[in-house]
Amino acid sequence: IEQLFEKEIRKALSPVWAKTTLELLPGYLPNKPTSALSGDELALYRSAFAILGEMVKSHEVEVLFEEEPAEQPSDPAIENETIARPRFKLKVQGGKKSEGDQTALQGSFVSNS
Repeated sequence: IEQLFEKEIRKALSPVWAKTTLELLPGYLPNKPTSALSGDELALYRSAFAILGEMVKSHEVEVLFEEEPAEQPSDPAIENETIARPRFKLKVQGGKKSEGDQTALQGSFVSNS
């Protein structure tokens, strides 16, 4: 399953849009609060986070945290409780620089006619 997850994660990562683990692996991970996950479901999430953790360590991916309102506050005395969800974004090194200003002008335009 790790190989499948890694392949799907690499396909889904974007340098523009930071995505949650669930967004990176749609259809593979259940959309439930952590407390409602079974042992097998937790194992799937652990596998996904392990793959993403390795990608973060190798500087392929960066992690951003986005606050979301809690589904059901754990304590009614706490108003506006939020949860920080990790989102993952593909790192890019930027485009190649041309060797000189003339390089860009040497190409030819393609005509649609």
